[in-house]
Amino acid sequence: MALDDDYDPLPFLNLYKTTAHYVDTQIQRIVEQLEAQQLTDKTLIVITSDHGQEFNETGLNYWGHNGNFSQWQTHVPMLILWLGKAPQTFNHISAHEDLIPTLMQDLFQCSNPITSYSTGQSLFDSHTANRSLIMETWTERAIYYNQTLYFMDALGIGKTLDMNYQKVEVEALPADILQDNIEKISRFLKH
Repeated sequence: MALDDDYDPLPFLNLYKTTAHYVDTQIQRIVEQLEAQQLTDKTLIVITSDHGQEFNETGLNYWGHNGNFSQWQTHVPMLILWLGKAPQTFNHISAHEDLIPTLMQDLFQCSNPITSYSTGQSLFDSHTANRSLIMETWTERAIYYNQTLYFMDALGIGKTLDMNYQKVEVEALPADILQDNIEKISRFLKH
């Protein structure tokens, strides 16, 4: 309750670091147990998070998570330890919805079109031109496209913000991108 624009973020940040350190030690325990049981060559390990953590970086009094779609709350690391795959680093836009197509295609050899079971794409597909993502909280929905958040309300697209949550004046969301996302919402994001 004390978190506001005047709050010193350091104690909150230190709590976060302590929590992250604890999670790291638990991951280490799991990996050591897999090694002890000689299961590392039969195990695919995925390490990620469902959200980032904000410490008022935007200066708009956002703390924690599930408060907005800023880069501080939506950018998360993903590490996949995959036997037989050479180490790689990807910096292209991706989403958690991409994990299922990646596993289905590359691990389970599924030949169905990705669109039959997911709105994502393979993480190994670096082609991201015109890629858009749907972002949701309990109360808001936005389409992320071309470094801009297009907020959807009952009347259509409302405000537009950048990833630092600053208002931006941009051209309208291209009709094909809007149509594609409405179709995805109707197929996979029913409430």
